[in-house]
Amino acid sequence: MGANGIMQPGQPLSHDTVQKWIDEATTGAGILGCFSTHCFRRGGAQYWFMFAPVGQRWSLAMVRWWGGWADGEQRNTLIRYLLDELHTYETDYSDALAPFSREAESSLAGEQALMRPASTEELRMVHASVTADVNRLRVDVSAVNDSLRSLTSMVQATSSCLKAAGHLPPTQLEEDPRFTLLRVSASGSAESPQISTPRHVHPPPTHSRPLNGLVIPRLPLVRSNGLKTPKAESWRDIITHWLVGDPDRGLKTPLKDWPQEWYQGPNRKLAMQYQNRAVVAREFINQ
Repeated sequence: MGANGIMQPGQPLSHDTVQKWIDEATTGAGILGCFSTHCFRRGGAQYWFMFAPVGQRWSLAMVRWWGGWADGEQRNTLIRYLLDELHTYETDYSDALAPFSREAESSLAGEQALMRPASTEELRMVHASVTADVNRLRVDVSAVNDSLRSLTSMVQATSSCLKAAGHLPPTQLEEDPRFTLLRVSASGSAESPQISTPRHVHPPPTHSRPLNGLVIPRLPLVRSNGLKTPKAESWRDIITHWLVGDPDRGLKTPLKDWPQEWYQGPNRKLAMQYQNRAVVAREFINQ
């Protein structure tokens, strides 16, 4: 490539030209250090020859093909790259502080350490790691139970307020089997709550689509003081909107009782909001 930007196919690129382009690229990318044309090599050969798991390591023929070595290339060059690195790996002590030595000097690439049975100390460390994971899981389950108890109290309180205001029949919410799932045992156990289907479940009342007034409150909700509720708490509002509604914000009918025509046809603008709330609510209630 000439200085004026015209290609010259008959002239090979010089080493200095390529090195200049590499320097310009690394400098422009903010990469510190000096990089030579050797960066264009096909890497990974040393890893697959020495460090890959047992049964996955490459042969010298595979390394030669991967590296794109010319047929006339001296084998000594290939061996020098691999065996010099292997010799360094077997004679250094970079893993001196590791819990278990690779013992690379005892077998080719330390395969002896990989193939031997697990020791008592190794099993003890695995057991300690698994025990720590289980303990963290117990803490997470306890936090979920606390959230369920809080949600149950919230839904019950909301239901009581709506009954007092005359928005709900006295038995409509309690006889909904989906609400039964929110009742967490007082013991706070981590057992999955069971769905108890009542003998008589009132079917959702039939509605005719109102001409206007259909509202799905936006999240996060805005409080009376003008502040928004934390986004992390929005899932609670979704469950409330699905099971109870939110008359103060215009959602007079719970989303679970919405007929299909309320969020389709002329009201299809509400379809995406409704679907998003339905996915979250059903996932929580069913799972």
